[in-house]
Amino acid sequence: MAVDFQLGCTRPISILAFHGTEDPLVPYQDGAVGLSLPGVKVRGTELNMTDWARLAHCRLVPKQTPVGSQVIRQQWPACIDGTSVVLYSVLGGGHSWPGADPNASVGLTTQQISATSEALVFFDRS
Repeated sequence: MAVDFQLGCTRPISILAFHGTEDPLVPYQDGAVGLSLPGVKVRGTELNMTDWARLAHCRLVPKQTPVGSQVIRQQWPACIDGTSVVLYSVLGGGHSWPGADPNASVGLTTQQISATSEALVFFDRS
């Protein structure tokens, strides 16, 4: 998911993100440069998600849960107004949708989770 920057959002909302740690288009690491914005250093994925957690008044230290050998789920607890902030990090993952056809993606596409299934459950609760 490339659109996890707040870009002027001022109220708490639930957000779910999936990011590969080796995504060449939208880099995971703070200060890295990706192919989607050549020459522009990005704010790292975890920093972006912490910004969302801060906006939702969550605790700023996420609970980390391994989902498989390639996936770590992070959830920032105790958000207000029933909001949730969740990040799935795909270790070694590229620019892809977890659970999708690995032949139609850039880099590693994990099959350990289905982003579609996770999103349906997440937004059903939110």
